[in-house]
Amino acid sequence: MLKRAKLTNYSLDQWEGEFRDIFGSVDAKRSPEAMWLLMMEDAASLAEAIRLDKYGDAQRKIARVFGWTCSFVSRCRNVNFLRSRSPFYLENSLSLIVWNKYPNVCSTCGQERCVCSVRRSEIEEMTRRERDKRKAKMAAMLAAARSAKGRPRTLDGMTHMMGKIYNGAHFNLPIEAIALHFIEEVGEVASCIRKIRENQNTKDVKVIHDLRHNLEEEIADIISWTASAVLKLDYILGASKWRKTSKGRQSVGLKLSEILWKEFSNPNGRYLWCRKCRHRPCSCQVANDDKQAPLSR
Repeated sequence: MLKRAKLTNYSLDQWEGEFRDIFGSVDAKRSPEAMWLLMMEDAASLAEAIRLDKYGDAQRKIARVFGWTCSFVSRCRNVNFLRSRSPFYLENSLSLIVWNKYPNVCSTCGQERCVCSVRRSEIEEMTRRERDKRKAKMAAMLAAARSAKGRPRTLDGMTHMMGKIYNGAHFNLPIEAIALHFIEEVGEVASCIRKIRENQNTKDVKVIHDLRHNLEEEIADIISWTASAVLKLDYILGASKWRKTSKGRQSVGLKLSEILWKEFSNPNGRYLWCRKCRHRPCSCQVANDDKQAPLSR
């Protein structure tokens, strides 16, 4: 059980474990498709809150979509999926999923400070052979970066890492554009889920491996754009309150860990629980007539 006093010290995997402890027994009754459908509902609410400039509501929705992402990964890492050889089984923890794609560098350009926007036209004009050569070079660069030190130890450290990579590239993006990118990634995960279900009976091991790999990469993108949304909200709120850090950056010190604690903590702030049933672990029930149509939380 996570404690308020040590909030900023917890890792991404510890947060994944926390949501598993709270919601795991209920999520076990849900299919991956049903879980992601509920994720999409909260993602749509996040986009609406941003469109209406309701930044307090947006923070609450960020907490929920992050929670669903953790719960989804935990569900797919369930040992029963491994035993049943489910195509949805994921071997890697959430932190490793993120690190594999974002090892302190942009996954597309391979730079510590993303320069994709200035190289986009150059890449689009490449021949297929040049693209394949670039892809192989990028794979080698990312492999080398993964083996290096610097993997974030905490959830907020991961957010900071994403900021170092993408703050320059995303600085001029309006919050609405970041929300659109996030919704795009939610749809990409949904597409991966559909493809896995369509190929669940295949005997081709490579097909399943590639589908799982694609799913992990899209989940990593969900976390990346979640971090970007938090950082952009921090900048917007900092501008509205005319506050600057010692580094001269507008900020109110918004942290994802704090957002999560505020949304899921019980009234006395001692521990996290299910907001809907007000229990830990969650005691919400799925619909009796259809286990694929769970109640939202």
